[in-house]
Amino acid sequence: MFDFSASKNSRLKEGIVYFNGAASLTSKNGGSGSLIFAENDVFNVKYKASFIKGETTNNLAEYDSLINALIMAIRGDNLLILQQQKGIYRVSQKYLIPFLLESEGNYIYNCVWTHVTRDMNQAADYLSKIALNEEQNYTNESQDTPKEIIEETLNYLQDDIQAFTYCS
Repeated sequence: MFDFSASKNSRLKEGIVYFNGAASLTSKNGGSGSLIFAENDVFNVKYKASFIKGETTNNLAEYDSLINALIMAIRGDNLLILQQQKGIYRVSQKYLIPFLLESEGNYIYNCVWTHVTRDMNQAADYLSKIALNEEQNYTNESQDTPKEIIEETLNYLQDDIQAFTYCS
């Protein structure tokens, strides 16, 4: 899993998390995209695009991205997972229960869970699909991540923030 900080005590006090997952019906593989940044500093962002090999559903990929990114404030375009985290919906697929428990064990209790539409979650969507399509893992801290991916992710993130701010 992705470690956004050196220790639990050094976590951001105010932060935003975006997450998204994708799965392929043909290959059965998945991808997840996770971003976290300080609320007032979009350029101080950490993100991860993760390739998930084999027997992955979209919801499993969504949970992978959530677990990778959980810290303080959550915005995601999967209402089912958000409602399950809030305890409003139950988890009916037994294979997702360990992921629910792991994600619940990782977040800080003062989380604000916010459902956003897909047009406000483009950066995480982009990362999940790039990992799935290229069968690669990427982070903005890796020397191997192509410059185009870093730039495109930041462009999408700026659009997401602008769209969310406009709607708030």
